[in-house]
Amino acid sequence: MCSLSIFPLIPGDGQIPLCEVDGRVQYSTPDFLNLHLFTMSVSDHPKVILTKDVLHHSTPRVFAGQVFLPGSDNLVHTIQDAWYENGAGQVLQVLSEREDMWVFFKIVAKYLLSAYKVFEKAMQYVSVPRHVEVPMEDYEKCSEPVVHMNWHPECTKLAVATRDDTVTLFCANTSVNPILKAKAQRRITCVAWRPLTSGELAVACSEGVYVWNVDPTTFVTRPAFSSAIHLPFSYVTNLAWSPQGDILMICNSQAPWMLVWEVDTKRSVILKRVGGGGVSLLSWSPDGSKLLAATNTKLLRVWDTSKWTCESWWTAGGSVNCACWSQNGATLLFTTNNEPYIYSLPSFSPVFTDKSKRPSACMAADLTRVQLPSGYLVGGEVKGMTWDRSNRRLALIFKDSPLIAVFYTCLRPQLQISPGFFIKGLCDEIPSFICFQNNFAEGANLTICWSNGRVQYFPMIFRDAQMTPRGTAVSCTAIINRLNDCSYYYSPPS
Repeated sequence: MCSLSIFPLIPGDGQIPLCEVDGRVQYSTPDFLNLHLFTMSVSDHPKVILTKDVLHHSTPRVFAGQVFLPGSDNLVHTIQDAWYENGAGQVLQVLSEREDMWVFFKIVAKYLLSAYKVFEKAMQYVSVPRHVEVPMEDYEKCSEPVVHMNWHPECTKLAVATRDDTVTLFCANTSVNPILKAKAQRRITCVAWRPLTSGELAVACSEGVYVWNVDPTTFVTRPAFSSAIHLPFSYVTNLAWSPQGDILMICNSQAPWMLVWEVDTKRSVILKRVGGGGVSLLSWSPDGSKLLAATNTKLLRVWDTSKWTCESWWTAGGSVNCACWSQNGATLLFTTNNEPYIYSLPSFSPVFTDKSKRPSACMAADLTRVQLPSGYLVGGEVKGMTWDRSNRRLALIFKDSPLIAVFYTCLRPQLQISPGFFIKGLCDEIPSFICFQNNFAEGANLTICWSNGRVQYFPMIFRDAQMTPRGTAVSCTAIINRLNDCSYYYSPPS
């Protein structure tokens, strides 16, 4: 099994890797980072420069309850405040914790509070509310200036979402960078370009999803917010377009269901299965036939989008935090937040037809944390994973590690993962987000955002590079009609 301990060592003279050309990594000194000496493949790419307002954004984000001081300690006033703040549950919480309450009333309040919590938990699997809030603390854990990046599937366009709730579009061969910003678009979590369109972008935030339509020929730097399509859905933590761009899947990590949204007609259907906790990660296979829905528990589901039935899989430990499909949709790679391994579900041909032949997930690579001779630590919990469209380079970043690990991969005759090389940044830089460009014709172009806001292109040039065609997705109308004919609750396939 491939592991990080057998990777080639990093040069010890302080050189920085710039690119890979025909299997050889090219290095340069930090004071002379001239990529054009080795390749001109990204010379016409947009230069991503983040302003000081973004890098030093420090607008306080607090709850109303953190602003106002508690008032009178009178029991009636305390109960009234608790009721208006969080309802019956908060009232019972106050009564069970009051020291001046009679013991009998405290015991009764404690048991009623336990019953209330059980009832509230059960209602999550019966009702289908569309407004589920995520605690502010979960959003504030990350302090990097860049929240998310996404390349357009067919064009050289990069969308960068930053901590100041701004989405900036960087396009090739133009100096105009449209900015998508609005007062209602707060606490952005991710962005995704709509396939087969030139300028439609979905932005997930605390108020739901906004789908912007930016004219590629316009010279307007601030498109009108009124032109954006809005889907109220608090709070969207992840979304994914179908490969044909006709369906947008939306989820919330605190809710055990997904929303299937047909944007053009504004029709939506809730897709739900009992158990497993909130849906935290969505990923379509490139051919559109399968959809990964990972929960914040050990459960992950692979949906068959032709019938909208699913099969459940359980990880050995932890929840799935990163996942990548192969371009033919036959192999799924994923990592968990508790185990230092890359797992693969290699053969999906018997899935949804014969459970006795269903393959099991296997360990594909060992990511155990190691210390290199140069002193760098690499490995452990994966923070980000991306696979290029040729399925020849797999890049990972790790929590509290300044290095990016790039693996060599091959799908034929079966999945093979081999040691590649490490990428490091300048002094004190830590990678915060990575993604591959989708339409890079000369190989794979890894786009890296560092902790100080610097965005770097790392091209990997293949002599025999060729683009892998995108798969054909299932018809949107057929999907919506099938979902409308079915219940919100689905049973496993027979």
